[in-house]
Amino acid sequence: MSAALPSHIQFSGHETFPLRQLWLRKAYIAVIRAAGKRKDPVSPKNVFSPEIGIRQFGVGKNMVAAIRHWALACDVLDQTEDGMLKPGDVGNALLGYHGLDPYFEKPATAWLMHWQLAGRAKRSTTWWWVFNRVNAQVFDADSVAEALHTAAEQHREKVSRVTLKRDVEVCLRCYLPRRDSRQADDAAEPLLADLGLLSEPHSGNFQFRRGAQAS
Repeated sequence: MSAALPSHIQFSGHETFPLRQLWLRKAYIAVIRAAGKRKDPVSPKNVFSPEIGIRQFGVGKNMVAAIRHWALACDVLDQTEDGMLKPGDVGNALLGYHGLDPYFEKPATAWLMHWQLAGRAKRSTTWWWVFNRVNAQVFDADSVAEALHTAAEQHREKVSRVTLKRDVEVCLRCYLPRRDSRQADDAAEPLLADLGLLSEPHSGNFQFRRGAQAS
């Protein structure tokens, strides 16, 4: 594994929740409604504060923070230099007027979100690392976390092994169906699970599914 990392490094923000179906749509609509007809940038406190977010999204405060994180990571929302929020370019293209995929139903949308995370690494260093630096066909989360720790040290970034391990686990769970099959809520499934990029043949071991994909 090469030690090179993207220029901007981040290993947190998702509150250990993988990106779920429809979270990005909910975040975009919430910001649009808060902005009103003028669609001006809005304060995160007006959308993602615990008091407003819990009521608006129907989830706990940690999930509210996770929804905001994923929307920013995927460019569905954008953040100005003074910390205000506004619709991002990807959000406008997919969810705006005449949006290309307002309900995130097309496989191409999931592939685009994967590229946003693993290609740009705006707030998703681990995603970039897994799909650009891990060469082994079969691997485990601990080895990825340790390699990231070494790379971060070489970049003079201080990050704990616990934080890295959690980030790696969230990354991998983004690409796998939920283990708890008792809940048949499709909206709770990870958005990227249907891409078929990873499998878990044995507990704790993960395998790439390389090559052409049907979608």
